[in-house]
Amino acid sequence: MSSVKTDAIKTFIKEVNLDIKEYQSLLKVMRAQHVLMTNRDSQRLEKAAKQHQQVLNWVNERAKQRTELLITIGVTPDAKGVERLINALPDTIATPLRTNWNKLHKVVLECQAQNERNSSLLSMQHGILSELTQTREPQIYAPE
Repeated sequence: MSSVKTDAIKTFIKEVNLDIKEYQSLLKVMRAQHVLMTNRDSQRLEKAAKQHQQVLNWVNERAKQRTELLITIGVTPDAKGVERLINALPDTIATPLRTNWNKLHKVVLECQAQNERNSSLLSMQHGILSELTQTREPQIYAPE
């Protein structure tokens, strides 16, 4: 195996560990946003939204790096490619990588679920506000 591929594998393993931390940070921010939305704390929510965007930018950047590393390694940049990589590694390297890859997958799913909860809450609040602020024509009842 070439040193370029070996270096890419080492970097990929480190990146997965860092990705776990980034997604955990994203999840923490998203949970905080949910509480702030529930409490209608718009000032702190605005600050949290900026933090959310920063972490999201990092996550997206890291995903691009991970894709490039997998291509350099010679596998497809998807879950099947990662599985192929893991299966090709010695058990002493593959086992912790598989564990961390599964942790990353789990925290990504948690972020997706929290995003759904936040979106539902926001949609519900928007619906309530629309109903409260909607101007309606007074209904005139005519005797039948």
